[in-house]
Amino acid sequence: MDDYYTTIPFPFKEIKTPVFEIKNEWTLNELEGYIHSWSALQKFMSVNEYNPADKFIEQVNPYWNQRMKIVFPIHLRMGLIEK
Repeated sequence: MDDYYTTIPFPFKEIKTPVFEIKNEWTLNELEGYIHSWSALQKFMSVNEYNPADKFIEQVNPYWNQRMKIVFPIHLRMGLIEK
């Protein structure tokens, strides 16, 4: 993902794609809910019996305004199947 999927073999004629983003404004509670939805966090909590996200939210809290801009870039590769 860090290389926008360009290191993955891609046996198609590449089509240039536009840049997409999902933009939103979240409260700290919304960010916390998003983090808690991660399956990796749920797995960590079941194995280690504590939630590491709690400390992160506590540390971020003093710097979080009522709503903060959140941007999720969307990376994709598209191609044509050549006959």
